Amino acid sequence: MKCTPLKCTPSGKYELRATYFRKKQAYAKGFWWISVLENTFKGKPDILEVYLLSNWMDGTANTKCGGKGLTCDGNFELTSAHHHYGDENRVEAKRFQGIVQKQALSSKELPRRVIGNALNKISKQAWGHIRRSFVANNIRNIRHENKLEPANPKNLQSLEVPKDFQMYQDEVFLKFDGWNGAQRVLIFSTNKFLDLLVAEKNIGADGTWGVVPLLFDNLWIIYARLAHTFVPVVFSLLTDRKTETYEFVLKKLVELRPDLSPTSIAVDFELGEFNAFKKVWSEIQMRGCFVHLQRSMIRNVYEKGNKSLYDSNSMFRLEVNMILALAFVPVNDVGVALDDLRTKVEGYQHGKELEPLIDYFEDNYVGRPTAGGVHTGEIYSGWNLPPPDARKKICDFKTLKFRAKTNFVDEFVC
Repeated sequence: MKCTPLKCTPSGKYELRATYFRKKQAYAKGFWWISVLENTFKGKPDILEVYLLSNWMDGTANTKCGGKGLTCDGNFELTSAHHHYGDENRVEAKRFQGIVQKQALSSKELPRRVIGNALNKISKQAWGHIRRSFVANNIRNIRHENKLEPANPKNLQSLEVPKDFQMYQDEVFLKFDGWNGAQRVLIFSTNKFLDLLVAEKNIGADGTWGVVPLLFDNLWIIYARLAHTFVPVVFSLLTDRKTETYEFVLKKLVELRPDLSPTSIAVDFELGEFNAFKKVWSEIQMRGCFVHLQRSMIRNVYEKGNKSLYDSNSMFRLEVNMILALAFVPVNDVGVALDDLRTKVEGYQHGKELEPLIDYFEDNYVGRPTAGGVHTGEIYSGWNLPPPDARKKICDFKTLKFRAKTNFVDEFVC
């Protein structure tokens, strides 16, 4: 029979004394009531089914306790009682941590599954002590430290998505993994999300670049309108932002759901997206956001080296806003108003700085005139807000409440 003496030490730490361990192990904050000992991934003793006692019964800190115990072949016996209260919830949280650490190393399941399995093994009263986001990061750190994550591929040709990353619960989450010419395309969604995309005729789309994995350039997200919010339903990893790539993704979605036929789309001011939707669904109504139109214009002002002038000169800001005011001109008059503005800026105080801004606006949001000197109007019909519908449209943009954290959807908040 192998016995291990246990005691609460005057320092408030628990000491495990046994010749079985090479070093004396000390654990802070009280006495560990141990029934099972196993080894963790770091080779240290792991504690399961523990009862942690950390305070005196009168509420003062635990600095001295005469509590002692003995384990013989896994059976625990308390030989000297404690003089302070215990905290079972903290014990359960400690058990939860040990379970998570083991599963993180022994399985390749997603963090949320590991957390869910571990929660089912502890009491529900202790769930409030668990910080799930912190635990998920801890799982990733453990796997990273032990090199359990797939290595980053050196090129798109060598990229292989592990099976666990292709699944969501029992469903295939990776709906498409292939090539569009020389461009790798990955499309993620669920059957429920695709059905929602078909059912809801008002959708949204946006790309984000801050969280894109290596070798990819764009995480393109498509949203479905649900009540007063938009829900992300399709996630596509793309290597560029060209019309052909967006069009390829949309056609793949049509292959997955032939009944997919949205009537309106809320998009950022990116011509690649605009043209792709028009090619796949020619009758779709394009809807933009005036805030993004304004931001895009100001960003171009900065890129042209006029940041200091824009920030310090109220007259220059007013002249830039005159270009943005084209959004409130009736659609059929936008081209004429732009040409008239171009003629007049020559006599403005900052006419030299305004000319390249008008060129940018014309190239991206109006389109160059045809041989007959007439603008087609196909592009600016999406962002134009003529009265008396201007107020209503602006309100519509504000009520498009996206909750995902991307550079486009944050602006659609009422």
